[in-house]
Amino acid sequence: MIIQAVVKRAPLLLLLSLSLIGCVVSQGKPVPKFPAGCPPECAGADLSQTDMTGLDLEHARLREANLQGANLTNANLSRADLRNANLEGAILKGANLDRADLREANLKAADLTESWPQRANIQSADLTGAILNEASLTNSDLSEARLISAKLIDADLSQATLDGADLSNADLTGADLNGSSLRNANLAGAIYRESALQGVDTRGATLK
Repeated sequence: MIIQAVVKRAPLLLLLSLSLIGCVVSQGKPVPKFPAGCPPECAGADLSQTDMTGLDLEHARLREANLQGANLTNANLSRADLRNANLEGAILKGANLDRADLREANLKAADLTESWPQRANIQSADLTGAILNEASLTNSDLSEARLISAKLIDADLSQATLDGADLSNADLTGADLNGSSLRNANLAGAIYRESALQGVDTRGATLK
């Protein structure tokens, strides 16, 4: 009798197991496990290596969060607070960072290809070795940012503020810098062939 009961219940147990797996896995990918209240309250949270592809994180508070190696491809981070966040090696391809606050964030070797950080505050952020090819940085503030050896091929930096930024050895091939401010910026060794440079303010900048 006991054996029969177990056999009869086996399909039900299997269905329950599959439903539990379905709660954790969506379209073959693990669902991100966020701390309680996150998002939007994610300040200081450890989200390193988390797959957040396409997530809506608008207005999320991610100050000092650890997002090292996280996948934020096509995520919506518009107006998000990412001050002092660790985004080293993070993937932000196609991400919407409109008006995001990235002051003093660590974006070393991050991939921001075709991302949209226009009107973003990126002051004093570290983008050493970051990839920003075809990124839209229109009207963004990159004052004092470190963009050493960064790739900005075909990026839109029109009307951007790069005062005091370190762009040494950066690749700005084909970039649009029209109307941007590069006062006291370091462009030593930078490549900016075929770049649009109309109305650029380079007073005090190091160009060689």
